[in-house]
Amino acid sequence: MKRFRKTHVARTSALLLLAGLLTVTPATTVYSQPSSSTNSGVNPALERPLDDTLAEFFQSDGSLSMGGEHSAKASGRPAASPLPAPSREKLRALALLQREADTYQRDAKDFRDAITGIVRHHYEQQRRRTLSSLDSQILAERTELEKARAEAIQKLEAFIEKYSGQTADPEATPNAMFRLAALYDERARAKNMTDIGRDDLKPSIALYKRIIKEFPQYDELAAVYYYLGHALFDSERLEEAQQVWRALVCHNNYPYPVATDPRDPDKDIVGDVPQDHDADYWVGWRHVFPTPENLTKQAKPNPRRAAADTTQWELSYTSPFPDTCTYLPQTVKPGEDPRYVAEIWWKIGDWYFDEADPKAGPYTFNRAATAYQKSMQAASNEKGVLYGVSMYKLAWTYFKQQRYEAATRKFVELLHYTDEVEKKTGDPGADFRSEAYTYIAGSLTYVDFAGPQASEPFIPRSDVLDLESDPTIIERKMRIAIDRIQDPGLIPQDKPWTFHVYKALALEYKELNQLHNRIELSEKMLEKWPMHREAPEIQAGIADTYDELTRTSREGTVERKENAAKALEARSKLAVYVGNSPWVNANRDDPEALQMAERLVHGGLQSAAAEHTNRARAFLQEAEQMGDAAERNVQLEKTLAEFKLAERAWSAYLDQDENASDAYESRFWLADARHWIVYTKVLAGQSPTIGDVLRARQSAVEVRDSNEDDRRLEVAAFYAVNLAFLVQNDRNRVWQETSGAKGLEERNNLVFVGEGDNRKVVSDPIPPAIRFRNLSQEEYIRTVPEQHDINKRSPMFAFQVAESFFFYGQFGEAKKRYEPIYQKECGKTDYGYRAWERLLTMSNIEGDVEQSTKLAEAQKANSCAVSEEQKTAETLLINPTLQEAAYRDARKAFDEAQNMPDGPERNEKWRKAAALYRKALENAPDRNEAPEAAINGAIAYKQLGEYDKAIEMYELFIKRYGDEKTLVVLEKGNPKASPPVAPNPEKYKERLTYLKQAHNALSEAYILFFDYRRAAEQYDTISQIERFDQKDRREAAKLALELYANMGDKGKTATLQKRFLSLGPTPQEKAEAEYIVARGEMNEWDERGRDEGANRAARQRALTAMTAFHARNKNNRDAAKYVVRASYNAAKLQKVGGGNQYQDWYKKTIAAFEQWKAVAPKKSDGQSSAVSTAEAAMAAEAEFSLLDQEIREKFDYDTGHHRYKGTTVDVIRDYRADAADAKRYHDRLQRVIDVYISPEWAVAARSRQGSLYDSLRTGMYNAREPALKLFSDKEEALLKKLEASDDPEHQDKADVFRTNRQNVWRQTRDKELTDADKVMVTRYVEAFSLGRKYNISNPAIDRAVERLAFFTDVLGDAKLREYSQGVAGFTYTDRMFLLSRPGIIEQPQIDPLPHPLPVVP
Repeated sequence: MKRFRKTHVARTSALLLLAGLLTVTPATTVYSQPSSSTNSGVNPALERPLDDTLAEFFQSDGSLSMGGEHSAKASGRPAASPLPAPSREKLRALALLQREADTYQRDAKDFRDAITGIVRHHYEQQRRRTLSSLDSQILAERTELEKARAEAIQKLEAFIEKYSGQTADPEATPNAMFRLAALYDERARAKNMTDIGRDDLKPSIALYKRIIKEFPQYDELAAVYYYLGHALFDSERLEEAQQVWRALVCHNNYPYPVATDPRDPDKDIVGDVPQDHDADYWVGWRHVFPTPENLTKQAKPNPRRAAADTTQWELSYTSPFPDTCTYLPQTVKPGEDPRYVAEIWWKIGDWYFDEADPKAGPYTFNRAATAYQKSMQAASNEKGVLYGVSMYKLAWTYFKQQRYEAATRKFVELLHYTDEVEKKTGDPGADFRSEAYTYIAGSLTYVDFAGPQASEPFIPRSDVLDLESDPTIIERKMRIAIDRIQDPGLIPQDKPWTFHVYKALALEYKELNQLHNRIELSEKMLEKWPMHREAPEIQAGIADTYDELTRTSREGTVERKENAAKALEARSKLAVYVGNSPWVNANRDDPEALQMAERLVHGGLQSAAAEHTNRARAFLQEAEQMGDAAERNVQLEKTLAEFKLAERAWSAYLDQDENASDAYESRFWLADARHWIVYTKVLAGQSPTIGDVLRARQSAVEVRDSNEDDRRLEVAAFYAVNLAFLVQNDRNRVWQETSGAKGLEERNNLVFVGEGDNRKVVSDPIPPAIRFRNLSQEEYIRTVPEQHDINKRSPMFAFQVAESFFFYGQFGEAKKRYEPIYQKECGKTDYGYRAWERLLTMSNIEGDVEQSTKLAEAQKANSCAVSEEQKTAETLLINPTLQEAAYRDARKAFDEAQNMPDGPERNEKWRKAAALYRKALENAPDRNEAPEAAINGAIAYKQLGEYDKAIEMYELFIKRYGDEKTLVVLEKGNPKASPPVAPNPEKYKERLTYLKQAHNALSEAYILFFDYRRAAEQYDTISQIERFDQKDRREAAKLALELYANMGDKGKTATLQKRFLSLGPTPQEKAEAEYIVARGEMNEWDERGRDEGANRAARQRALTAMTAFHARNKNNRDAAKYVVRASYNAAKLQKVGGGNQYQDWYKKTIAAFEQWKAVAPKKSDGQSSAVSTAEAAMAAEAEFSLLDQEIREKFDYDTGHHRYKGTTVDVIRDYRADAADAKRYHDRLQRVIDVYISPEWAVAARSRQGSLYDSLRTGMYNAREPALKLFSDKEEALLKKLEASDDPEHQDKADVFRTNRQNVWRQTRDKELTDADKVMVTRYVEAFSLGRKYNISNPAIDRAVERLAFFTDVLGDAKLREYSQGVAGFTYTDRMFLLSRPGIIEQPQIDPLPHPLPVVP
């Protein structure tokens, strides 16, 4: 079918439909008229509810309207006229033309290949000639250059030799030396290109040094220093280079030349600058000052600590480059910058920025900042490239120092500078700008924005990402960046680049996965810059972010629904960026922006349409599961509104370009939406309009008959048929509601008139609704080829058409349809046998003995039965005398199956029993054996796993044999019957047992199929049947209560709780029911979601329910078990909300468990049944969490403890005191293991016990000089006096004393470490072994394995084997923990642009 592309104007104007799509609320869209696009070609008069005539569905000849060729006309798309068949002459001409075309294509390819070869050959020849010529020319020029350089070097060397020393000229000689050094440099670099060796530049370096030494007044001395520094730097003599450069820019503080190394006269001795220290000093410094707090406040006095440390620590920055620094003299013109100075300060800054000088310690960034500042000062007149580069590096240095506010302000200053440069030169400085945006965004997100003072040393500071584990709290705290970025005193709000700073922050939030912050910031960007060219991208980003939030929200929570709705709303707002909108007018001179907007809107429309479709389907699924009629109708209203929005969206999407590559797929989804509009209305008890049905049929037929594709052919064809079924269902409903005044009575049986020999079948005309269905089904059979009828609906539809004629007594028309089915499907499908049954029934009714005999004999000769069930049934039909024995045979097969061992033979016997029972019930449903047969048949089907058939049998029993009327007759009899019926107590008791069994089995089957609502309804029904035992009713009511509470059905939950309480529950059961209701509030809360909006409200409702339950029952011994759960859940809910109240609830959890443990029944071993339960695990988690937090704050090495200093006596004393603390914590952790016997928390506690001694031994191991003093001050003074003595005996005594003390310290330390290592390894291994035993994997085990892997290298395999020998059930193998260590598992990449279409029905 040929399609015509619409104009751009028409396409973009159609996109504006999306604006209306979202501005209309569901309350007004449910019954609003569709858009003009959706309603094209439909008469408004058809927008009235269906009537019984359905005249608009048929053409004058009785055939269906809106089929085939009609769909093309109605859709407004031209249909091609059928072409005449080609003649033989035309076919011969076509074949000749095809051969000529093939010959031309083959010859053309050969010609192209030949031409390509010639051109390539010519090109290669020319290339070789050109390169050969160039190589010769370059070689000649290089040879001449080297020759000229050698001559110049020779002449300059001769000149310098002649005019040196006494004969030197103060200007000419240094000039010659300077030029010669430059030539040496050039020669070395030409020879080695980029690979300069350490000795290649020695001649240059030596000459530069001679100039400095011999001609200190040389005019170009600054240049000599500059090039000497570079020569040293390129020779990898980095520290010497820095020393020369320092002398160039701060000559008054760092004079040069300096003394040389006696062992290597060519090498300078590098002097220190203020605050330089060796590596050992800085190791000790970091040991004393592990955190910034140690610099500013002293720890509380510890009576166990020894005398104060007397080491002089560097606590504040002393600049090695004071303001008094002066550079080497040089002539500087007014308005210009001195040469070399800015660059050298920048090089010095880089040296410290790159942390290349270990002697600078924690002050390396302070020095870098000073150097960059001086570089900017030196370049401040011209403000050239070096000025900008130094400003950039200075800002970056502030960032590395964690001085984020200073970094932000400096990067903003850099942006202002870049603006000035662009104004002068036209260079936009894109690199500077991009880096500035990124670093400003990153800086703004840090909670500690100010950071350290400029004079403080660098000690890494922990920020919120390091200190918090809850991503919700992290995001809430990092939201501060949104306030900061809007501060005009920090970030100018009126610059062209302000937008890009906001954009960078939005990207930062995205990378941090802080999606709510990203959305909030993006929305503010749209408020500030609604006309910006990138506004559509920002809006699309908001929609994508809400999509991501929806994916990460827990299914079924209010937060997930809220996020999905917001995603759809955000995506639909894209419509303001197309058509004749203010944004388009503002950006009409930017075609790239317009094209991008159109692409986003195009995708947005599709996504919105798909989302409306998916939301509508989800709403429909929820509605179909609802038991409460009022709630169900409200949900169906929402469903209908969403399907209408989906219809409009798909229609608008197609209006953009109906020839698009995905137009076929989109037309299918339009048909899908229209079909479900009709379905939803019928389900809600509303009659669809004639237009609803015609539009849905038109769209379905259009997809079904499309020549573009056939992927959706079967589904679209089914939709066209299902519409007819929906119309029939609607007419059936109207008949029931009007008591037969209107509508269509359901006809599932033949209608007879007369009695005895005068009894005849009534033949009625086929009603319009049935006729509409029949024609639709026959149309399906004609239009869906067999290979596309995947679900094999054609045989079913053909049979259903025949059935309609059969039930309306039109046997002639019925036979016309049954006979082809019988002939074609006999022995192949179920319909062949059923058609034979109907044909036999009709011949029997009509008294056609000849035909009945013929059919029976044909069945005996060639059975149509395709199942054991049908084989049994056909025997009964053929030989009616066997019907009486059917029940007996079924019971015999059932009993045999019960007594057989499992296997295929038993299954076949169950299948036979089920088939016999079903057919016996169909043919003789009123026999006494029938009730038992229904139950036994259901059991047989359950044994086969055919639960759907088992459910049918149970429902049959309940409806036919377990109804109240039947039970009353069995219990009390019926004296009014003729003859009177006596009570049958035995049969009544048996029937009641079967009834209970049927209801229970149904409930269990629904749970098995995850149909929790129907299961709840079944249990609800059981609880209401007063004939059942109260205990059984109470248990059913509790199960129904739990199911309804979990589904969030508060109305049903309240009803079931009331009924449960009326059924005589025990006090413990009352408490459990009350807890079930309270816990139901937990189901709407998504613990992984953000604590705001609907999710926060859900959490607060859950918290209220839990705390209220606790308040009512905390002293109720019967509720003790559930008070534990409520306390634990309250702690969990409080912790998410922030603050420390959760700690109180953890304590209440522990107390509640102690109460539950005291009243819980004892087990056979005398132990309380409360241990090793879910409640025990809750209390164990509570006690462990509180203890873990205390240990982290007061004991862990990672939080600044066990930094031992002072003399060895002091250190050992403090260490042993800490070891005593470790033992106390160890015992408290042991209580968690012993009291609760919870495997998960036993593992955690074991691992934590190991961490105590891990922290302890780490502190001891890191006790080093200078913080550690092997001798007291008095001892050190005495030893130095002895060592300074001229008496060798005194010196020997000092040496012996030092050696002995060192040995004693080493032995003592090693013993303490060994003792700690044994406990640490044992506990870590026990945690690992327990985890393996109980199949537990958690962070505690990961931590244990990580530390054991670390200590494998520290202690070695032998010690790990020795220390772990006592762990039961564990055998150590070499390096096992290195192999077990948890690593980083690469996550699969998520496609950022998933296809937006809904799932296939």
